[in-house]
Amino acid sequence: RATALGVIAAHTPNPAGNTAIGDGVENAHNMLTATAGFDHQAMIVFTDGHETAAKYIADVAPLINERVFAIGLGTANQIQPASLTALTNNTGGYLLLTGAIGPDDMFRLSKYYLQILAGVTNQDIVLDPEGVIKPGQKHRIPFYLNEADIGVDAILLGETNLPVFLFALETPAGDLITPAVAGATPSIDYIAAQGVSFYRSTLPVPIGVAGARAGKWHAVLSVDERYYKRYLASLDNYPDWYKKVLAHGVRYSFSVQSYSGLRLQAQLLQGSNEPGATLTVRAVLTEYGLPIPSSRATVRAEFERPDGTSGVLAMPEEQPGSGIYTASMMAPLSGVYPFRVLANGKTLRGRDFTREHLLTGAVWKGGDNPPPTGKDDPSGEKERLCSLLSCLVSGKVIQPEFERKLKELGINLDAFRACLKVWCRPAQLPSAVRPSLVSSTSLSADIVGSQKAITAQAVGLILQLARELEDQD
Repeated sequence: RATALGVIAAHTPNPAGNTAIGDGVENAHNMLTATAGFDHQAMIVFTDGHETAAKYIADVAPLINERVFAIGLGTANQIQPASLTALTNNTGGYLLLTGAIGPDDMFRLSKYYLQILAGVTNQDIVLDPEGVIKPGQKHRIPFYLNEADIGVDAILLGETNLPVFLFALETPAGDLITPAVAGATPSIDYIAAQGVSFYRSTLPVPIGVAGARAGKWHAVLSVDERYYKRYLASLDNYPDWYKKVLAHGVRYSFSVQSYSGLRLQAQLLQGSNEPGATLTVRAVLTEYGLPIPSSRATVRAEFERPDGTSGVLAMPEEQPGSGIYTASMMAPLSGVYPFRVLANGKTLRGRDFTREHLLTGAVWKGGDNPPPTGKDDPSGEKERLCSLLSCLVSGKVIQPEFERKLKELGINLDAFRACLKVWCRPAQLPSAVRPSLVSSTSLSADIVGSQKAITAQAVGLILQLARELEDQD
């Protein structure tokens, strides 16, 4: 973790650079191929833009044999995620898009990473709520574990890196698991880092007379007033945020993940990426591989539209006893559609269970246009042309005597080389175009086309002069 944070801190982004997602995917694949000793391998693709340069996802997709998860930081127009969706779906992973993030979406990215962590380690999300707590308050967040659950992670995220929260777990029998208890119990780990703390344990937990496993658990949260005051003091330069924390308290996100024989698998399917497409949410509930029918479970999907309005889709069982639950809706507005799939019911032994899963769909104008590949990469064509022209005007081709004769005729080859160097430098998009990146491919294609024509004329003139000089000699 320290190494990863160091690499991130040392990274210097290049605002004038391009986005070659395929290069990153191929590099990750090569790194995973060189590792050994793991039953499963997975990669996470994180990007804030759509593809603008080779290598493209389509160029490297046939190489990928790992499970791929992806997170797109931005709107559908900025990411244009058709290639990422195809890549992840073909490997058993999935894509999550943040959409436009505001102050109320503090934990969205963290939640995405936690869900992907669960997916990589074959765990399920039991519960994933958010809340706000003030000094003097105590929050008791209930969650259910059952006989199919083998291990559990209870994870708390906070809006500050300070240890503001006092965090404990209460078993169904009322026994309290604190950091001190976890430290004295071999099968329970308690980990605290910047902005996150969690309990991890196999089940049953050796607490009380018979141990703790199935039943109604609680996460118990309160605020350490000493660190709360330190946190407020750190907000002196952020008066609006200071007032919000003072009035409402400190925000948190609590997530319970379970390694279990009871599974919820969810997908979002769409036949088009254009506005007006139909989005279909599909969920499969199983217990030890057997379908959980609607007589023992209910499933629904909460969703949000790009304009901020929201709703709930009831998800009936496709066929009685199938354990497959589906619902569809139209997506008339361009943008990202987040879904939260919620399942609850009874196990075969009559124990309560809950499961959650986050999904995102996206539509945008031009969403059904074919994704780019290296065959139609204008930047790649420009790179090849630059290499050819640079070679033609280099000292390997043009000898000093010929260059002197060109100067006598009024042709400054050094100036031509300087112009070529400027043209071959990676171009920056105008600031008005760069944020959306929607037209960067067509824009670069126009630039390449016009500059190619100008350069071809210049090279033609040089070759014509060379022939004339040869005739004079």
